[in-house]
Amino acid sequence: MEVTISGAVLQPGNVSLISSPVTFEMHRLETETALLSSLSVPAGTYTSINVTFFKPEITFLNNTGAAIMMGGTPCANGSVCEFNNMPLGQSSVTYSGAPFPITVAANSPLGLLLDVDVLNSLPANMANMTPVFSMLNLPPKPGTGEFEDMEDIVGKVSAKDAANNQFTLQVTSGVTSLTIKVDSNTTFDFSDLGQPNTFASLAVGQVLEVDIKMMPDRSLLATKVEFEDDNVEEELEGTIVKLNGVTSFDMVLMHESSDVAGIAPGNVVTINLLSGWQPKIDDDGLPVGGLSFSGASDLMVGQSVEIERKSTPTATQPPVIDTNQVKLKKSIFTAKVKSKLSNGTDFIVDNLPGLFTGIAQIEVRTSTQTEFHNTTGVAALVAGDTVSLRGLLFKTLGDPVLVAKKVRKR
Repeated sequence: MEVTISGAVLQPGNVSLISSPVTFEMHRLETETALLSSLSVPAGTYTSINVTFFKPEITFLNNTGAAIMMGGTPCANGSVCEFNNMPLGQSSVTYSGAPFPITVAANSPLGLLLDVDVLNSLPANMANMTPVFSMLNLPPKPGTGEFEDMEDIVGKVSAKDAANNQFTLQVTSGVTSLTIKVDSNTTFDFSDLGQPNTFASLAVGQVLEVDIKMMPDRSLLATKVEFEDDNVEEELEGTIVKLNGVTSFDMVLMHESSDVAGIAPGNVVTINLLSGWQPKIDDDGLPVGGLSFSGASDLMVGQSVEIERKSTPTATQPPVIDTNQVKLKKSIFTAKVKSKLSNGTDFIVDNLPGLFTGIAQIEVRTSTQTEFHNTTGVAALVAGDTVSLRGLLFKTLGDPVLVAKKVRKR
């Protein structure tokens, strides 16, 4: 789901927090955060914020048992359908609950998180969107002073400033242009290029995957910079929604490394697997030993994957694109804790999203690489807790296994 925020104004005083509309992909934000703005505001006490939404677009699986009408077009039961320009039941919403009133002191950092409740913003018949959201105060983290981590941001380098150890990244979700600093603690991975893992290997035109943190002075500092693509062949990332035997699958497109004519995020596309296609895993340091992603038999609905485009999209519906490489990426979904395993680090979730047809439960494996939010760890979880999960999803002979990078208790 993509939503554009075209206005965010603090009251009293009509203090605008954004200078131009900002578009977000909401599914990713089940576990992650994205930057709306970073700026100085006048000192004072503010009692509310008014947020204006624009042009929601949603791709969804209709599992209601009946057809749904979307602006005069039917979406059959069991189909994945795209609804562009969804009507807004209310476009401008004023929020005055906690943590308002907020007092902003001069030269004092303050972090605010806007949390959109997508489920309660949409009616069962998908006729429109009436935004429901809340605000949270983000205190600086002890020791570092940083406000928030933002992981796996993909974009293209548009400028490099070696003298000041920073670069500019053009991204597709959130603020479209980010100036990002690096320091001695930043890790680089340019191994796919065969170049040194240093800032010197970073160049304009590269597509990168970057982890950043927002610092008290409003600067963005990279913790990880990983080379993704030299933009010779576009990379497309999406979620598998249907398997077509062993030769192709359908996915909902989530991200393009560069714009491809004829397709856009939210579209369903058919990926044709060329003979000899190569499977890869973007493990990001996660322990995946004993789990397989080596061929078509390891593909499953719900996995997030990235493909290298080897053909122009066909004019059919859905468009067909050839690829010779499929890379397993981190999936995101929300479920409920069913039980905890005796090893103390792993647990089972059920009440899965409807996309996981025929799958009753998934095993979640955690490690020292797993980040926990709103909970101290697996020991603090209890049956019935709702958790948003992000990690590598593997098909196995038993329950599918998610190797978790992030667990966020709801």
